Amino acid sequence: MHKFATDSYESLCGDRSDAHAWRYSIPQKAYSHDYLLHGMLAFAALHIAATSSDSNKALKYLDTAVEYSSLSFGSFQKAISQLTPQTCESIFACSAIVMVISIALPFLSAKHRDEKLLMLGTMTTAWELHQGGRRISHISEPWLHDSIFSNYDFWKMQTGDLDPETNAALSQLDELNYLIAESHTEIWDSNHETIELLRLCFSKFAHSPHPAAILGWLAYVQKAFVDQLRSRKPLQLLIFMHWGVLLNELGYQFWWARGSGKALVAEISGELGSLSEDTRWAPAMEWPQRQTFS
Repeated sequence: MHKFATDSYESLCGDRSDAHAWRYSIPQKAYSHDYLLHGMLAFAALHIAATSSDSNKALKYLDTAVEYSSLSFGSFQKAISQLTPQTCESIFACSAIVMVISIALPFLSAKHRDEKLLMLGTMTTAWELHQGGRRISHISEPWLHDSIFSNYDFWKMQTGDLDPETNAALSQLDELNYLIAESHTEIWDSNHETIELLRLCFSKFAHSPHPAAILGWLAYVQKAFVDQLRSRKPLQLLIFMHWGVLLNELGYQFWWARGSGKALVAEISGELGSLSEDTRWAPAMEWPQRQTFS
C-alpha cells in the first residue's frame, strides 16, 4: 500500500487533475471494498516486479500480483452485478486497475519466466475484461458525472488533427475493407465501424495523450469484430495491428504498457507474413511496423 500511495498511483493518472484522487481518495475507499484493495495491491506488486533489477525479487512480486489479482477478480465481478451510486467510484477505479493488470501481467510473466508471450490472446482477454468497464460506464454515467472520473468519458474527449501519414494508413484499411468484405455486408459494416473507432482513438490521442483515448477502443469495439479476430481473419488482424501502434505509444508513458505494443505488432506481423508480398496488403502492413520499430 505504501508503494501504491507514494509511487504506483502516478502511473494510473490520466493527467495531474486526478492525482489527488488516486493517491488519497481511492486508497481510502479500498479499506471498505476488498476487490479494490486487492486490485491496488496487485498493481503495486506488479510495479515492483517491473522495476526490480533482481530477478528473484521480480518473480516473488509477480507471484504476489497473481495472488492478489485472483482475490480481486472474483469479488469484483460480484460487485459489478450489484452496482450502486455508493459503490460506482470504487468499481470504476477497480475496472481501470483490472484493465492495466491484464496488459502488464502477461508481458512481465513472459519476460521473467522466459515464457512465450501471446499478445493476441492477452488482448482479447483484456477486451472481455474491459467490457465490464463499458457496462459500468453505461449504468453509472449519471452517478459519475461529478466524480473524479468525469474526465475519463471517451466520447466527451476532444479530438485533434491527424498527421497525413496516419490518415493515409487508416484510409488504406478502409480501401482493403472495400476490396475484401464488400460482398459480406455485416462484416464490412463491422470492419468499417471498427476502423472509424480507431480513427477516433488516434485523433483523441493527438489532442491529449490520455490513456482513455487508447483503451476506449477495447471498451467500444463490437463483439462481431472480436469474433472475427479470434478466428484469425487477416483484415481484422491488420486493424488490430494498427491499434498496437497506439498501445506502443502508451508504453512510452506508462511502465504497465511498456513492450506490449511492440509484442502485439510483432506477433500479428508473423501471423500475416504470407501476405507481405501481396501488393494490396504490403503497404498497410508496413506502416504499423515502421511506427513501432523504427
